[in-house]
Amino acid sequence: MKKYIILFSLNKSFKFKNNLNSLTFVFLFAILSAELFFGFSDNARAATITTAQTGDYSATSTWVGGVLPDPALDTVVVAVGHTLTLDDTRSIPATTIEGSLTQGTGVVTTLAGVLTIGNGTGKNGTFTFGAGSTLAMETFNVALNNCNLRSNSVSDNWAVVTGTGAWLTGAITGPTQDVQLSYVSFQHTGVFTLSLRTTTGSLTNLVDLSHAAFIGTGAITIGTAGWTSPTVPVTIEYSDFRNTSTIIFYNTSTDPVTSRVSIEYNTFSVTSSIAFPRKATVQYNVFDQSAVINANAGINMLVRDNLFIQRNVASGSSAYTITSTTLASDNYFYSPSSQLNSHAIQTSTGTATASNNIFEFWGTEPNIINYQPNSNLTVNNNIAFGAGNISLVTVGSNSTSGFLTITNNTQKCNNAAASGLLLVENTSHTGSITTVKNNLVIPVTSNPYLIVANVPTNTINIASSDYNAMPGTQLSSYKEIDSVGDRTHEIYDFIPTLLDSTRSFATWGSAIAGTDGTDIALIDKFLAINGYNSTTKIQSNQPSGLSIIGTPTSLIDWVRYGFTPTSTELKAAGEGGVDIGAVSVADTAAPTDTTISINSNATATNSATVTLTLSATDSFGVTQMKFSNDNITYADPVAYATEASHTLSAGNGTKTVYVKYGDAANNWSNAVSDEIILDTISPTTSANISTGTFNVAQDVTLTCDDGTGSGCDKIYYTTDNSDPTTSSTQYTAPINIPTTTTLKYFSQDLATNSETINSQTYTIDTAAPNTTITDGPEALTNAVAATFQFDATETATFQCKIDGETFASCESPKEYTSLAEGEHTFYVKAIDSATNEDLTPASFTWNIDITAPTTTPSIEGGTFDLAQSLTLSCADNLADCDKIYYTTDGSIPTTSSQVFSGTLVINATTTLKFFSQDLLGNSETPKTQIYTINTQQTDDNQTILIPTPKLFSNDNRKSFSTILKSNKVKLSSTIVDLRGGNIKITNGSKTIKEVSIDEFGKWNANFKAKKFRIHYLNASGEEVSISKQYKLKIDDEKPEIKPLAPLYIKHRGSIISWQASDNRGVHHFSIAFGNKKIKTKKSQVTVPSSVKKGLQTFTITAYDKAGNKTSQKGNLVVTW
Repeated sequence: MKKYIILFSLNKSFKFKNNLNSLTFVFLFAILSAELFFGFSDNARAATITTAQTGDYSATSTWVGGVLPDPALDTVVVAVGHTLTLDDTRSIPATTIEGSLTQGTGVVTTLAGVLTIGNGTGKNGTFTFGAGSTLAMETFNVALNNCNLRSNSVSDNWAVVTGTGAWLTGAITGPTQDVQLSYVSFQHTGVFTLSLRTTTGSLTNLVDLSHAAFIGTGAITIGTAGWTSPTVPVTIEYSDFRNTSTIIFYNTSTDPVTSRVSIEYNTFSVTSSIAFPRKATVQYNVFDQSAVINANAGINMLVRDNLFIQRNVASGSSAYTITSTTLASDNYFYSPSSQLNSHAIQTSTGTATASNNIFEFWGTEPNIINYQPNSNLTVNNNIAFGAGNISLVTVGSNSTSGFLTITNNTQKCNNAAASGLLLVENTSHTGSITTVKNNLVIPVTSNPYLIVANVPTNTINIASSDYNAMPGTQLSSYKEIDSVGDRTHEIYDFIPTLLDSTRSFATWGSAIAGTDGTDIALIDKFLAINGYNSTTKIQSNQPSGLSIIGTPTSLIDWVRYGFTPTSTELKAAGEGGVDIGAVSVADTAAPTDTTISINSNATATNSATVTLTLSATDSFGVTQMKFSNDNITYADPVAYATEASHTLSAGNGTKTVYVKYGDAANNWSNAVSDEIILDTISPTTSANISTGTFNVAQDVTLTCDDGTGSGCDKIYYTTDNSDPTTSSTQYTAPINIPTTTTLKYFSQDLATNSETINSQTYTIDTAAPNTTITDGPEALTNAVAATFQFDATETATFQCKIDGETFASCESPKEYTSLAEGEHTFYVKAIDSATNEDLTPASFTWNIDITAPTTTPSIEGGTFDLAQSLTLSCADNLADCDKIYYTTDGSIPTTSSQVFSGTLVINATTTLKFFSQDLLGNSETPKTQIYTINTQQTDDNQTILIPTPKLFSNDNRKSFSTILKSNKVKLSSTIVDLRGGNIKITNGSKTIKEVSIDEFGKWNANFKAKKFRIHYLNASGEEVSISKQYKLKIDDEKPEIKPLAPLYIKHRGSIISWQASDNRGVHHFSIAFGNKKIKTKKSQVTVPSSVKKGLQTFTITAYDKAGNKTSQKGNLVVTW
């Protein structure tokens, strides 16, 4: 049939979606097999939308042209240098990432096409999963070309990737292209292929598949045959692989220099094979599978501390294949009863080692290790047990070279026609050299063989079969083997006693289904043994990230020691003096190197609960210990630990704790002990000097006493009034106290008991107190009793004395009575509590005047012809005279009588009575003078009283004195009987001055003269009297007062004294205290009681006989 294609082209320009250019509509007519097909292609409708800038996907400004991409029609390019953010849930078209695309937290993104990360031409792209986000792809197709694939997810907020297609990658060549998938769960229903590969060269970018989940039916391939050696770490850990296809960890054709592939802490549940890379480290993983773990490519691998659970491995297949120079150690292989004729390990070419593994096989006729020909295999220190006919090593094909070494293994099994430690099966094994030494084969119900051939014609080259222990019939079918070479042997024939022959892991428990229906009972048990919750499940929707910290070592040891014989005959019975079997034989020796210390070797304790530090050694391990306080009665044994809490016996005193150490075989060591003093009573501390006041520095000695306790350890003290602690100063020598100090201190004994803080206060006072008299008598008094009050500048006691007495204790106020007249001095001194004594006692001097003054008239009484003009003068013992009282009528004068002043004229017969009183109130007994004046009846016989005139100079001085300041004289007088008469002043025959007497008898005369007489003439001009001649003395010099003290501190009644001088002698003084004026002839004055307390001023004026005067002011503080 002919096919015709007719093509028509029509151009038309119009707007359609995002394409603003002209669109070409293509009409295609096809005639195929008599059918006409007419159509037009819409491929030209799709547009490629490119990012214009960094921004959010939903923002129009992010895109070139300002239009959002259509997921059904468009494709998207995230340009280099742009970061596109998906912050909302949306569907996106096929996307090529040359820049960066990042999902926000919790975002659901649906991909309608292929996601291409990088473009393969040097433009690297980055895709970052958001925490808790979802990437749903319709075909699950991703192209990783020069990509950075990352995740921002966290442990509690996984990202999820779903789809039905395959995950594909392109070439990874650049140094910055990373694949870092953490907390991302890949869930798929179709074919799933994760292929991280390079076309050439080494893997130089980061591959990190940690905390991830891979759930699906596709294969996972990391790497490719083109790789040589990774130069950066490839980390695959804490992840969950649940696939029904192959898992291949990169396949390299050459052996890498160093191992950079780490496969740890993962769980694998697969139904196909798993291939490991060369020099990889595969450890701490759980393999729960029906698949064969194919390590043919994994040369120089380290496979250890893994748990292998075989499920439905095909009969005769191996769960794990050991390749050249690979070490498989410390793994646990479990095969259930459903497995038939299964292998745990199968060797390949090269040299391999299987050691320290445990094989628990319950299926029919398991051949645990399948030795392939022409290889070198060492099988040692393994344990194999289970049910039925177990063969630890099976030789299954002809071999022309190699070495097979089987040493120090333990196998527990039944006898059967095809069962033994070494099974030679359907082959002639004459080309390799086999050594079987130091092994232990233990029967269950019947005796197994050491070496068995299922066909009698099979041959094996036995180099040595010595020192094996095989209870029951020796050699068994060994005789049926047509052996080549050395046939010497020595087999011990006895049945050893096991430590615990009942230990078996066949009863781990019934299966527990996970949420995805997986039987994970054994995985749970494995985790529980290593310290994890036995209910841990591996979930299909979010892996648990199994953190299998540690190894199954404890599990292996449990099984190993469970099959350890106690027979001492196997101890060092093997070749070279080693033990026979996988582990050492029975333990008969007690622990040694035993020690104990209480509270880290402390001498004493104040608590009955102590901490014991313990140690012991044992070749099988120390497992238990027991304690006693008397080495007689011991407490029940407890698990061995290097530290334990213990309670001492009751009561204070020396305590001994005993310990014995035991091992699992109940071998007990001799007791070892340690002592400690239990002391719960605090010590006491005494000071040799108690609280007090002292006038010199003190040396204080502290003494600790702990009685019968553990003994004093330290004394702590402070001198700053703070409470001492164990960080304070330690007492080592007497403490010098130079100043006032509060000393606080306490003692601590060797058991760390501390007493209550003690306190002593030492007042160091080296300053004497100052004593002051605050009150006392007047400085001049007529009281014969005196009371003094006194004080000191600090609290003190006092001693007093008066005049020449001895000081004696006294208190304020101090009173003295019946004192004698005269001067007295009172002394008082203070003594403080530190016995400091005032060395300058306070004193007060005063005078007692109880003698009355005496009054003397200037003219004694008698008979006179003329009137008499007289004065009364007073003289006193100590005090100044105050007043003179008198009467002229014969009555007895009192203090209410007339006070004498000036001149008293007696012009008629008069009885004059008078007395004086001093300033203290002392009064004399009144005196009497009688003056008789004879009066004449005639003028010739008339008596005329001529009074002494007043003579004064220009200072108006009224008293009569012949000592004047100048020769200017003033005279005045009153003569009543000479009224109308004259006064004439003469010097020899010369009349100097003549004045008349007025009608009242008064006259005065002013003149200059140094000598003169006064003539008295009556009204008739007759001279009736003439005076004596007066000679004047001229004195114009002022008195001098020596400077006063700057300040006087006195109390009322105390005396202020001074010094003054004059060329003719000071006549008297006038002292003014404010308005109070005192006249005295003495150069001292008593502070009057009217003066107020505080600071006052006073003025002293000195007069001489001529009337010259000098004044000086002083300052006074009146205290009381």
